[in-house]
Amino acid sequence: MLVSRVGGIARQITPGTGLLLDDPTDLLAFGDTLCALLSRPKEIADLGAMARLHVLDAYVGDEHLIGFSLLVEWLVTG
Repeated sequence: MLVSRVGGIARQITPGTGLLLDDPTDLLAFGDTLCALLSRPKEIADLGAMARLHVLDAYVGDEHLIGFSLLVEWLVTG
């Protein structure tokens, strides 16, 4: 994944799961980075595999339910 460091996306892209560009308006940097990345298919595959694992670990399944239940427990028990 190749994205700009804007909003919450920087928090979602952890090391090894994608590439972050500092300036979302720098099209030259985007193009250069994309061309360099496309010449390294193994790195693309590795980024994709790590991103998939990160999503499964952090965003899918019971992680949100566990966090919500901990919040409710904290609110109830004060």
